[in-house]
Amino acid sequence: MVFRCGIGCSTRSTLKLTIFTILFLALRCENDADMEPEDVLCDIDLLNLTKYEDVMKEQDLEDAEEALCMFIAEEAEEILTEFKALRQAASTLLEAMLNETATRFARATSKSRLAVGLLFLQVAGGLFGGPDSKCYPTVDCFTKGDDLTLPTGFPSAPENVGTKFNLYSMEHKDEAVEISVSSPKETLKKEFGTRKDLVFIVHGFGQGEHSTMPIDIKNAFLGKINCNFVVVLWAEGAKKPLYNIAAANTALVGRQIALLLKTLTEYFPDTVSSSEVHLIGFSLGAHVAGFCGRSFTLLTNKTIGRITGLDPANALFTNSGVHLRPSDADFVDVIHTNRGKASSGKMGIDKQCGHVDFYPNGGSRQPGCSWFSIGCSHRRSAEYFVESLRKEDCKFVSYSCTNGLQDSVGACIRNESDASEMGYNSKDALGRDAQMLPTNGSSPYCEEW
Repeated sequence: MVFRCGIGCSTRSTLKLTIFTILFLALRCENDADMEPEDVLCDIDLLNLTKYEDVMKEQDLEDAEEALCMFIAEEAEEILTEFKALRQAASTLLEAMLNETATRFARATSKSRLAVGLLFLQVAGGLFGGPDSKCYPTVDCFTKGDDLTLPTGFPSAPENVGTKFNLYSMEHKDEAVEISVSSPKETLKKEFGTRKDLVFIVHGFGQGEHSTMPIDIKNAFLGKINCNFVVVLWAEGAKKPLYNIAAANTALVGRQIALLLKTLTEYFPDTVSSSEVHLIGFSLGAHVAGFCGRSFTLLTNKTIGRITGLDPANALFTNSGVHLRPSDADFVDVIHTNRGKASSGKMGIDKQCGHVDFYPNGGSRQPGCSWFSIGCSHRRSAEYFVESLRKEDCKFVSYSCTNGLQDSVGACIRNESDASEMGYNSKDALGRDAQMLPTNGSSPYCEEW
């Protein structure tokens, strides 16, 4: 039995039909004690993604792949949620069915099928059953249903995520010193013996050591501020195409940062203060920062000074209850540049997550980004933040709208008494809640109203 998407058939309906089929087969097996999962599993052509794969080839391959993986994760979560009622009726056999399906797709050459096949196992496992917790020696346990774990799955083992902390400062701007919780106190004292702000940048899905965004933000900070700057690398845990696994790993990386901060504040209470810690996260990295804030508070009964979310990722987080939120730090500011649903090609969460949320140009699509340049608007959040540090002759002044958040700046009726400033200086500005502003389509982006 092969399902193929014909002319006019949407990817979403094909995905839904396929999942319905898998669940139906699971129920069939449940009613036949002599039937094994592999006896009834069909060779399912899960998705006909020709249209999307053509876009990958003709446009920006990496960004299109990222958008596709996020779309698949979002759709699978929504569809599988509809089947929670089957949890008791088909729990054991359903897991076996999904496991077999995942194995088959993992052998396929198509990255799309690999992503979908392995996604089924983790997302469905999180929604339909499985263990209630998972523990690792160095980071303790992750428990389903709390606000320190993504509902759709547990994180991978720390050794498979490979988190690294690369420290830079004014004394060694271009040469990293790798630090960890297990670094000797005397070694850490060389870097943290003097009081400075402590800043972290956390990259997103599919990024890592060779990504320019974390380094651009590091250079912007060290070009202006005498601080200790840590680039958090978790490339193995964030690698494509398995978005669902990367999303689950945000909980682990957040806890690892929290444990490092706990160590530093205990070792050097006079020079490292949690109130002077600033976490910056792009896309999935924004949710890493949120998990870090919650974990740090649980570990120390203290809060982190500031978290900046750069277009926090939407897929698997929008309705999760564990996305970045204001209580994760003393001050949380968020820049939304690609808000919407992954199924419409958007990568950012369409939900207020901070004490102040900035929506440049409406927060969905940015000027200068073509409809076919997938990821351009998403990345623009980081570019705006970098410019707020580097450019002092123009400020990203924003206003709330008396008629509420609008899809375009032109529709906003400005509240002149509620102004803020998007970017690094937002903490010192008075405006809060949802703020709007225009920008230019190319650098310099700052455009005064």
